[in-house]
Amino acid sequence: MRRTAGIAALATLSTTVAAPAQAGRPAEDTREVIAAAETPALFDDAGGDADADDPAIRVDRADRARSRIIGTAKNGGLRVYDLSGREVQSITPPAGGRFNNVDLVSGLGGQDLAVVTDRGFGGRIRADAEGVTIYPTGRRSGYLIVSSQGDSRFFVYDRRTNRPVRSFRVVDGPYADGVQHSDGAAATAAALPGHPRGILVLHDGENTPDPGRAGTDFKIVDWHTLGLR
Repeated sequence: MRRTAGIAALATLSTTVAAPAQAGRPAEDTREVIAAAETPALFDDAGGDADADDPAIRVDRADRARSRIIGTAKNGGLRVYDLSGREVQSITPPAGGRFNNVDLVSGLGGQDLAVVTDRGFGGRIRADAEGVTIYPTGRRSGYLIVSSQGDSRFFVYDRRTNRPVRSFRVVDGPYADGVQHSDGAAATAAALPGHPRGILVLHDGENTPDPGRAGTDFKIVDWHTLGLR
């Protein structure tokens, strides 16, 4: 795969303790939305040894069409996708490595760095707040999105007040199947080609399988479909 300009990978040992988010129940009914695209399935078996887990989004300010989605694949390392979900780069972990979570650090030496937690080297993470991301609409305003893995729903809270404003579920659609058992999410409010209000990228822990194989992947949701301002 060709390398993506401006992206480097760092393996780092994480010992940060994060408290799990508490998902309340918004008053309104759960909204059903569909994904605009999905990435290729990853298979955690003898033929694949890769398991999708946590996404991040790199917005290319000079050329929004070259923005990228970066996802961890555990023993499979890192995968980099374009906005249509096509894989453009694969980064293998070091021997014994297992990339679990990823985030971006911008502007270091003129580069954006993809920083990963590596559980293959003995990292102890006592509590993970997985499946949590922020969609900003201002310096302090916006929305907090939290995954409820048990029932495959997502809860949206007002970023200022923590008030629950919506719950939603990603269901089967014409471009991708739905999302189940998600524990990773990333959002951006940046205008992107085909997505003027940004995107939400979600881990799908139960991608519609090929015959006899259970797979995982990432779903790309147009933020507009959530019906939020």
